[in-house]
Amino acid sequence: MKLVEQVKSWWKGFCNSVRQESQRWHIVCTQCGKKKSVWESGGVRWKAAGNSHKLVYCSGCQKMVWAKMVYLPESSVGNASPTLETTVEEPNAASSPDESQSPATAGIRLWIDGVGCWRLLTADTIHIGGGANAGSAVADIVIQAPLSRSHALIERFGEDYSFTAKGSTQINNEPVNGQVHLTASSEIQLGDDVQLRLEVPNQLSRSARLTCTNGHRFVDSSDGIILVKDHLFLGPSAGAHIHCPAWPAQLVLFLRGGELYCQGGDTLRINSESMNAAHALQHGDVISGQDLRIRVEIES
Repeated sequence: MKLVEQVKSWWKGFCNSVRQESQRWHIVCTQCGKKKSVWESGGVRWKAAGNSHKLVYCSGCQKMVWAKMVYLPESSVGNASPTLETTVEEPNAASSPDESQSPATAGIRLWIDGVGCWRLLTADTIHIGGGANAGSAVADIVIQAPLSRSHALIERFGEDYSFTAKGSTQINNEPVNGQVHLTASSEIQLGDDVQLRLEVPNQLSRSARLTCTNGHRFVDSSDGIILVKDHLFLGPSAGAHIHCPAWPAQLVLFLRGGELYCQGGDTLRINSESMNAAHALQHGDVISGQDLRIRVEIES
């Protein structure tokens, strides 16, 4: 009986802790500033677990918006919560690109015989800008076009992508100001004539493909960019992130512990050695197999 009472006491304390944490975490609309505790919204949140932003319905804006998760430690039942201005973290110079910064995100290039060069980015926050060369760029993705050096921002929150316009932008032919949610296939126009397409081509992965569609080029001469979330599929199928029409089968790359791995296969070789098990890719690695060859280049 003593053990049962101890368990009951522990469970009661745990439930109270969860309730208190859920009352202190607030969902704050990034557009109108309306805030509501997670507990009042019918949910729970334990410490800092989960995404920093959520796609929710805002009763103030009367539409689906991206809301920021904000911790208000002094908030509790019966106490007034602080005003939005004192609780929402404002971006500082260190978190926004400026002319003194180098590109924030190093990537991985895949040089694929018969297909081209594709760049992989694994960060959840990607800056897009214009410029003539990558060496002096402040954005992660630089397009040869008359755009501002930090024209837009793509962010990944869990399973979803958002787009924040800092310069003239249209998405699916609609003008955009501020932050919007991206669908699985979004047509993006930056400035007067830069056309991009962002797609999530495979339901088994939240990795997205970004390509220029009207003649503009990325300054690094890559044919496209993959925003890698978990898995990346290369091959002849329509669901491949990188379409390789002459390949006999699909190749799978995946992230593990911050490293990019290639899934092994009976016919695959890495640097001329058999690759029967998953292999962590290193700079200079060459993946080869029946009708395929890929050279890996890891940016520093």
